[in-house]
Amino acid sequence: MRSSSKPRGILVSRERWSIVRSVDVAIIGAGPAGALCAWALARRGLDVMLVGEVKNDARVGEMLSAAAVRMLALAGISSATEVGEPVSLLRTAWGSGTALAHWPAAWAGGPSAEAGGLRGARVCVRPELDYCLQQEATRAGAHLHVGRVVKGFEKQKDTWQIQISHKEQLLEFRSAFLIEATGQRARSLAWPDLHRHPVDRMVAIHAEIERPETFREGMVVIEACREGWWYAAPSRPSHYAVVFFTDADLVAAGDTHASFAEVATRTIHIAPFAERVLSSKIVSARTSIRSVLWRDRWIAIGDAAWFLDPLSGSGIHRALADGLAAADVVADYLAGETMSARAYATAKARAFFSALKQRQAHYAAEQRWPSSPFWLRRHTEHVTFVPQ
Repeated sequence: MRSSSKPRGILVSRERWSIVRSVDVAIIGAGPAGALCAWALARRGLDVMLVGEVKNDARVGEMLSAAAVRMLALAGISSATEVGEPVSLLRTAWGSGTALAHWPAAWAGGPSAEAGGLRGARVCVRPELDYCLQQEATRAGAHLHVGRVVKGFEKQKDTWQIQISHKEQLLEFRSAFLIEATGQRARSLAWPDLHRHPVDRMVAIHAEIERPETFREGMVVIEACREGWWYAAPSRPSHYAVVFFTDADLVAAGDTHASFAEVATRTIHIAPFAERVLSSKIVSARTSIRSVLWRDRWIAIGDAAWFLDPLSGSGIHRALADGLAAADVVADYLAGETMSARAYATAKARAFFSALKQRQAHYAAEQRWPSSPFWLRRHTEHVTFVPQ
């Protein structure tokens, strides 16, 4: 069911605003989901505005799975398939201290026979991938506004009014449909009553270092430990991204870097990274889902709809698939097939709970620390919330 709550009505005085144009679709968020959705809609002949808000986090070491690479290649977006560095080797310690033990076959689009293993998978710096997809969207005809700040929304009958700003430039757009692709943001930009429902308390502590001599180019390392699990992957040339995933309440209060370094020294395969890390930062990595996935001429896509534990290695692939699916939904909606939005929301909710079952199976493969809070929670969690 839809909620009847009113949208965020915080438009400021229009005295300083320039009304630029009316468009068919406005997409807020220019990451993989938003950019590919803009590309697909523009290719259908729809007038699309793609807005990328100001961001300070340059994420590195993210996985572009083999399935994601194939999807982009089939779409004819070859520039994005060359971003980052190919994965040459996956070393894991999961369920055992021995590398390559009990790793779930679905990770990174392989190594199942159907997915062709890791062949074709890449790790990349997200801003580079985002830029490639944004450029493809503009070549298809979308209007790109990157580095803007969204100042307000207002819904009037069948039209969204959206205000964005950049330095002294103040612009107002009007759109027949609004797509929110703003990532893990706790609250919806357009509908302030739409919260996220978390499944866990996980956080990610990030660091970036020079590649250790013992690690070959293109090698990805994953290792479970008592307090959580580790991921290390190539990032920029000759550098590695190292990430420790744990629960927020298990991190030493006031000093995340101390927790990062101390746990790293007690690992088997990640330990070579520990002495090289000088600083780190912490971000939320909670698996969560939006309370409502569609509403009056609005849908959430990608991580704005739901965010899955990075253990899956499928985040970018899911965002890309979501962008293409949402383009079909919105095009149908604007053509009068309004029930497609409801069907989209239902399918997204089912996909989330299917992903949770697979996630539980992956965590169940690690049984070395049954009394550890991190692992005990993942072996016993139950999710009963059903999004609308």
